Amino acid sequence: MKFRRNVASRTIIQLLFMGLVFSIIFIFYYMITNSLKSNIEFAQSQYSLFSKPNISNYINAWFYDGIGLALWNTFVLSAGTAGVTLLLGSLAAYALGILKFKRNRLFLRGIVALMYVAPMGLIIPLFIWMGRLGLVDNLYVMIVIYSGLYTPFSIFMLRTYFSGVSSSIVDACRIDGCSELRILFEMVIPLSKAGLLLLAVFNFYYVWSNLLFSLIFLRSPENTTLMVAIGQYTGRYVSQVPTRMASLVVATVPLVVLFFFVKKHFLRGATMGSFR
Repeated sequence: MKFRRNVASRTIIQLLFMGLVFSIIFIFYYMITNSLKSNIEFAQSQYSLFSKPNISNYINAWFYDGIGLALWNTFVLSAGTAGVTLLLGSLAAYALGILKFKRNRLFLRGIVALMYVAPMGLIIPLFIWMGRLGLVDNLYVMIVIYSGLYTPFSIFMLRTYFSGVSSSIVDACRIDGCSELRILFEMVIPLSKAGLLLLAVFNFYYVWSNLLFSLIFLRSPENTTLMVAIGQYTGRYVSQVPTRMASLVVATVPLVVLFFFVKKHFLRGATMGSFR
């Protein structure tokens, strides 16, 4: 009886995952095929293949509707935030996980408490403060804001990986005369590179898909991000569905390509972190 229940539960879980995979594949099929159709073909059938690839939708989305500039702005924000959070998170996580100074746990609890602060509650005071300083509509200031939002989680996550580094290795480096920064960058970080890559992908994705902060703090068309551009484009051109699909493909494909490039290290980092 117990064996039958286990088989039934596994079958249900497998069916659920198969349904999830099928839905994801269908979404990609729907976006890509419709992005290569003309408006007439889309009106005739949404689910059939295109008769002839129509790349004019991508040209219109990229050049005339500003998706290309929005893609670059989003990449700058995402890559900049990922780099800053990795640097700050590594320094703080090394202090908390390796040095283990006095009141270490108190600082760690404070960082965990910061992780529970809702970003939505910071929008109004941040906007007022930035407005008074004249820092609204600045991509580099947005990198600072995003880094402040995601650094507590980065510290907490990297501390888990750094704590798994053998203390004997660190002590041996100190005996050889290595400074703490050299130990961090030449010993601890290489041993925890899977975790750092996992964190970089997480933070890159969070900024890439963020809409609210970019919508409020970035006002000019020159600083528009992908999510904002797609939202505005959808509101202006309701009937141009193929071009909208082309802009969605442009926004989605870079994340898919990034995941395939780092898939091996990404999965290794997730597995390592689950056992520490």
